[in-house]
Amino acid sequence: MRPLPDADLSLDVDGLDRFASALENVTTQWNGTDNQIGDLDWLAGDSSLLDALNSFTRSWASAAAIMNTYSAQLSTMAHTSADQFRQLDGKLADQAPHGRRPSAY
Repeated sequence: MRPLPDADLSLDVDGLDRFASALENVTTQWNGTDNQIGDLDWLAGDSSLLDALNSFTRSWASAAAIMNTYSAQLSTMAHTSADQFRQLDGKLADQAPHGRRPSAY
């Protein structure tokens, strides 16, 4: 068990970075799901099935674009938050009385 830091505030910034990286993986996965069904011309004989599949692929592409945008934005925010916390913690440590170290993350 890790000892508690000497600070009033602590944050698992490495965990936050890992979370952001996992979100980047989600973004990559959503990028690959644009249209996995492909060309549906071979279903020309069944117009109701073709219409349903076309509707599904349009909806899927729209949902994938939304998920991609949200996961990319959240990943960026998480990385930025971790970086800003590290910078601020370093600045505060520089201003602390001699011998104080930055808080343990």
